Amino acid sequence: MSTTAPPPLPPPQQLPPPEPGDRGGLYGLLAPRAGGVLTAIATTVLAFLIGGVVVAATGHNPLTTYKGIFNGTGLNWFFPWVQGIEREAAAFNLQQTLIITTTLIFTSLAVAFAFRCGLFNIGGQGQWTVGAVVSVWVGSSWAGLAGPAHIVLAMVLAALAGALWAGIAGILKATVGAHEVITTIMLNWVAYWVGSYLFGIGGPLQNDVNPSVPISNDIVDDAKLPVIWGDELLQGLHLGIVLAIFALVAYWAILNRTTLGFRVRAVGRNPEAARYGGISVGRSYFLAMAISGAFAGLGGAMDILGWQYRLGTLDVQFSDIGFIGIACALLGRNTAIGTAFASLLFGALLYGTSTRSLDPEVFAPQLAGNLTTMIQALVLLFIGLDVLILWLWNRRGRPIPNLRMPTFRRRGRMPATARVAALQATEIELPAAPPLSARLGAWARDRVPTAERAIGLAGIFLAVVAFVVAVPPFTVRQPAVPIVIGLIALALAGWTAWRGPRRMGGIGIGLALIGGTLGVMATQSSVSNLESVFVWSALTASMLRFATPLIFAALGGLFSERSGVVNIGLEGMLLVGAFFGILGADKFGSWVAGVILAVIAGAVLAGIHAVASIHFRADQILSGTAIWFLAVGLTGYLFVDIYGPEGTPGGIPQIPDVHLAFLDDVPFFGRAFGTMNLLIWVALIMVPVSYYVLFRTPFGLRLRSVGEHPRAAETVGLSVYGIRYTAVLLSGVLAALGGAFLSIGFVNSFSENMTAGSGFIALAALIFGNWRPKGLFLACLLFGASSAIAQRLPVYSDSLAILFEALPYVLTLIAVAGIIGRPKPPAAVGIPYVRS
Repeated sequence: MSTTAPPPLPPPQQLPPPEPGDRGGLYGLLAPRAGGVLTAIATTVLAFLIGGVVVAATGHNPLTTYKGIFNGTGLNWFFPWVQGIEREAAAFNLQQTLIITTTLIFTSLAVAFAFRCGLFNIGGQGQWTVGAVVSVWVGSSWAGLAGPAHIVLAMVLAALAGALWAGIAGILKATVGAHEVITTIMLNWVAYWVGSYLFGIGGPLQNDVNPSVPISNDIVDDAKLPVIWGDELLQGLHLGIVLAIFALVAYWAILNRTTLGFRVRAVGRNPEAARYGGISVGRSYFLAMAISGAFAGLGGAMDILGWQYRLGTLDVQFSDIGFIGIACALLGRNTAIGTAFASLLFGALLYGTSTRSLDPEVFAPQLAGNLTTMIQALVLLFIGLDVLILWLWNRRGRPIPNLRMPTFRRRGRMPATARVAALQATEIELPAAPPLSARLGAWARDRVPTAERAIGLAGIFLAVVAFVVAVPPFTVRQPAVPIVIGLIALALAGWTAWRGPRRMGGIGIGLALIGGTLGVMATQSSVSNLESVFVWSALTASMLRFATPLIFAALGGLFSERSGVVNIGLEGMLLVGAFFGILGADKFGSWVAGVILAVIAGAVLAGIHAVASIHFRADQILSGTAIWFLAVGLTGYLFVDIYGPEGTPGGIPQIPDVHLAFLDDVPFFGRAFGTMNLLIWVALIMVPVSYYVLFRTPFGLRLRSVGEHPRAAETVGLSVYGIRYTAVLLSGVLAALGGAFLSIGFVNSFSENMTAGSGFIALAALIFGNWRPKGLFLACLLFGASSAIAQRLPVYSDSLAILFEALPYVLTLIAVAGIIGRPKPPAAVGIPYVRS
């Protein structure tokens, strides 16, 4: 018998207490948690309620408006009391709603699949475009194929084109860490301009029947999808709806029943843990984006093969089906069933607000279209504010406390008198400051480049010379000259990249290739055309005009991101600045009032983004995207409601030009800088002022510390929330100034979505400039110069000028790809902060 005492039993393991309301069954499905149906319903209801408030505020009846939209969707076909002609009309309207729903299912799956991998694919529009382009090319050019084979081939190639287009963003994300939001948006604009070129006047895919119409040939009958409900001649519902249902099933099966789906979901939940478990995160990023692009490309094929049968520049430029897919995916919580119902909702909204279905006596369809965009934006915003909805749900029946704005008080800081007394008591003898001459000498020595940098600068200089020698005033005609100079520049830049600063070497290599190529092309052009394009003083003035809104927006993004908040909504803040700037100048008869109203509007929009991303810790990318969509819908709605089809009137007060009379007789400088708009000078001044504020003032130090180490900043008494609010509001003010320049300083008018991606180019300039004022300023000048040259290229070819419009976006892709050096963002940017 053993006398050894038995080992003590381990304490019984206790299960963690269940969370309040964490039940299974029907309640678990409906509870407003992540993925809960009630949360999506609450999001939609709130969006429609606020949309109704906007309708009522502009003098319309929201109940009558929504009833007219609903009847136009065809959903009243399901009501048994709808009979006769009304039922036939409802059936036709429902067919059109389901046609749009078909495409939306594909574009929303493109967003949802990437989102399950932790990627925000905002490039569904560009992927839809390339899919549509390929399908119309195959459907119209590859005649002679059997019907089913022709349809299948067109769909397969469209899906492959979308996959390759999205795969570019996936590769950049996997290899250099380029953010997929920026890259997919830039790819959208590249597809926009390339598509406009392909079907434009003289484009390679323009129809061969009427050369004055910028549209493609019709696809052949064998390439058209068969109609399964309705009259084929009246655009009945095609087979694509069945394919969309198969796509939903395939989406669910891939994610939940395959190894690929498991890897995608694992990377989406925690990429570091997935990498530790042996999953290739980069490969998952690429495959997720490629599959997403394939879905969107198929959506483009459905539109071409199912009902459009042709594609033109207007279709490319005005379609937004890919952007609406973002709201569908997020409202559907990236699930197959949720995405299907959300697509049906927005498909009904799109058709119900179209000119084909909505009675203009009930509500103007142009207004209703922008109302749909606003509802879409509000859905995105409230999805990002799930934490608010959950908070309201958990506090039901309790009094709601006051959500006060965080104060700017720094905790634990001694009074000024106490700090002075403490310093006097230390008796520390500080070394005497060096004399001014010594400080100036040290500053000059620091500015002298090293041998490696000097060689790199020489390579950059020669790369520019390779192009300049071939244009006026030199106009060298021998191609060998720019080739030799470009090769020397390439060798110097390559040596610098190998032995010296890689960033400078990368810039030199890129410029050497571009400069040499453009130089050779210039030698093949006529001298008269070169002299009409390269008027350097006029190009410089035009470059500054195009660069000014970019500078304002990029500086705004600089303050916001240096504080730790990503501001994708700069595009929207530019847009509201442009609209409210011209509205204020028109209604108050003063450009000063216009600028003030623009600044206020930009600050309000930035405030919404700040509250969502700082106070409620919503996803900053999602919040910024919602702000962008909200600005598009709101400004378009108000513009149509206030100014109507005639647009803004003439004679609106403009921001004045500053005339420097002493430069009138100075060659080049007189035409380039002698007469410039006031806001151009303000933008140029703001660059050094921003540098001084950020790097030479206590406020700048606090702002940068909050963006790098917010916890440490709070430990020493700084208000992280307060500083971030200040930075985001300042970004809205600066971006709105850029928008005001566009409308009442540059073109003196307003048109819907007139910013045309300038806010995103400004974000790319910010990344290009490595989050420093000097770098972003040079990047904005580069993008401005490309736009200025594109404006003068019609002297060669209208179609070439259209294609050249894509250059700023291509340059942006090159910048964010890290080819010229891996950017180093603030350490805490994009990370929500929770106060201790």
